[in-house]
Amino acid sequence: IVRGEGVADMNEAAVAELSALIKSKGVQAFGDDTREELQAQMEDGNKKKAPQRAAALGAFSAITANIGPAGDPFVVPMIGGVLKLCADKEKSVREAAETAGPGAIASLPAYATKTVVPKLLQSMDSSCRSQTVVGALSTLEKLAESNPNQVAQALPDIVPVVSACMVDITDAVKVQAKKTMQKSCVAIGNKDIEKVIPQIIEAVSDISLVPETIHAL
Repeated sequence: IVRGEGVADMNEAAVAELSALIKSKGVQAFGDDTREELQAQMEDGNKKKAPQRAAALGAFSAITANIGPAGDPFVVPMIGGVLKLCADKEKSVREAAETAGPGAIASLPAYATKTVVPKLLQSMDSSCRSQTVVGALSTLEKLAESNPNQVAQALPDIVPVVSACMVDITDAVKVQAKKTMQKSCVAIGNKDIEKVIPQIIEAVSDISLVPETIHAL
C-alpha cells in the first residue's frame, strides 16, 4: 500500500479506505517499502510537493490510529520526521503534522516509551524550529498522560531538556514546555513532593524562587 504517486492522490476517502484495510489485515496490509515511501514523501521539501507531504501524514495517522501496539517498529523511526513537518511552510502540512505526532502516541505500547522519548528530545534541540519543538513537547505531554510510570523512569533525561525549553526565547515553546513539565513530573507519583511540584517548576523559570522552593521541600 501507499507507493509512489499513490501518496499524492490520497484524500479523505482514500485515508478511510486505508484505515479499513489496516483494521481488517493489520500489519499484513503493509508493503515492504511502505515506511520508506512515506518517509521519502515527508522529506521532499519541494514547495509543489506539499500535497504529497500532507497525504503522507494522513496515511501515517491512519496507520497509527488503526494498527495498535504492533505499529511500534513503524511509528518510532518516523516520529522525528513527522514532528519536523510541524514547521512546514504550508499550513495544510503543519496542521496534519500537529495532529499526527500526538496522535501516534496513543497507539504505542508502554514499553515503546524508552525508545520514543529520545526521539522526542532530539526534536527539542535548539537547532530545531520552534514549531517542531512545540510539537515534540505536546507529544511528550500525551506520552506522560498515557504511560506515566514509564515517563517517570525517563525523567533524568527529560527534565534537563524540557527545562531548557522553559526559558526559550519563543513564548509558544515556553508555555508548552511548562505544561509538559507539569504532566511529566506528576507522573512521579510521589505524594511527599506532589504539592510542591508547581513551585519546583516555577523555580526553573525564575531562580529567585529557589530558596523558597527549597524551604517548601
